[in-house]
Amino acid sequence: MTPVSGSSFPDVLRDRLGRTARYWLGFARLLDPAHPLESLDGMQATRRIARFTMITPAGLADLWRLVRRVEKRRLEGAIVQCGVWRGGAAALMARASRESGRRIWLFDSFEGFPAPGAEDGADRGIAAGDWTATADDARTALRRLAVHAARASIVPGWFETTLPRAAPSIGPIAVLSIDAVLYASVKTCLESLYDQVVAGGVVILDDYGYWAGCRRAVHEFLAHRAPTVELRTTLTLACWFVKPTSP
Repeated sequence: MTPVSGSSFPDVLRDRLGRTARYWLGFARLLDPAHPLESLDGMQATRRIARFTMITPAGLADLWRLVRRVEKRRLEGAIVQCGVWRGGAAALMARASRESGRRIWLFDSFEGFPAPGAEDGADRGIAAGDWTATADDARTALRRLAVHAARASIVPGWFETTLPRAAPSIGPIAVLSIDAVLYASVKTCLESLYDQVVAGGVVILDDYGYWAGCRRAVHEFLAHRAPTVELRTTLTLACWFVKPTSP
């Protein structure tokens, strides 16, 4: 192992061990003494789809708990994910909703990112086409967690085209997970699907803490459409909120 410039070998080792510990301690966040079998299921599912997602175990634990929250409240509606990559997070959410067997809708260009806009600020340097995956990757992830293919609709294409076209078929939404980094993408997702999220449903913005364009789109949308919403951040810098019963 070659030390990083300006760092001693012990410093580099401590840093790497610390990052490894934080990664695996994310699994512990799934533990719920009141529901040990559910916790074990969540931990096993997280391990099985680890290579199909860039979200850490701690972030996946947040997704698991939020979907379980919806399940326990018996809300109606589908799970919709905008931004799928290889499908690991989608498979985990499908597994967490196994009792209800609710429908899963997955939207992704499967061609990487669109071109950034001026609203993305310093993040405009991101290259269109980064982080590409395929719909077959997502299908493989779903199979790894024994999610029946009939539950999932995978819709390739750019959000501005696919979301308005598919929205009437989706119907009510219980969980809207937006894993998109750019301002225009996040704005399109919220404007196209927020009205279909049921009262008490959950909206998750995975990239809120990392990408300026994502944060700007979220703040602008909520200021206009849902100014009373309590925006909650997670330890992994994602954010989520519950749709209120009234605007």
